[in-house]
Amino acid sequence: MLAGLAGGGLVAAFLARWIGGVVNLGTAHVAAPVAGGPAVPGALELTAPGVLVACPLLAVGLYGLLLGLGLYRDDEPPLPSPPPL
Repeated sequence: MLAGLAGGGLVAAFLARWIGGVVNLGTAHVAAPVAGGPAVPGALELTAPGVLVACPLLAVGLYGLLLGLGLYRDDEPPLPSPPPL
């Protein structure tokens, strides 16, 4: 299950990056579209490849945290000590 979370997150990240690069909606305005304002011709690109690892890393970390909390709750309480004689 953990490998599925990590692999699925990586596939989804690369698919989102590819679709984002293929889809071109024309000129992208950096700020409010004013006459003569800054514009980026063509499609926007992802310039931080580390973002691709964020989704799988977050999924695996959250899985580990929840698994740890579940194991912590499953521990049996310690037995009481016998009364002194």
